[in-house]
Amino acid sequence: MQAVVKFGKGIILDNFGKNPKLINGFIQILRDCVKFKDLDGELPRAVLHLLSRCGSITDEILQKAKFEPIAKRFLINNDTEIKGYIKSIRANTIEAKERAKVAEQ
Repeated sequence: MQAVVKFGKGIILDNFGKNPKLINGFIQILRDCVKFKDLDGELPRAVLHLLSRCGSITDEILQKAKFEPIAKRFLINNDTEIKGYIKSIRANTIEAKERAKVAEQ
């Protein structure tokens, strides 16, 4: 995952967000990390970093994958890097970008 984040081009990472099964798989990895109390290890950091770089995720995909309850579990841990990734994931959804454009006008 770190290789994808490090070497992946923007368009490739954007296309990841268009694949609901892939996003659901990433969120399942995060769910397993919570289950095993690995809230600040390398794997959840890598997955969250990767999701934060996906620019074409929709709110609907995150909702169907039940991202919010998982995100809340990671936010309990007071790690600023992880909090930043979750904030980016939420801000980078297509709908969040549209809301931001409307708010600027």
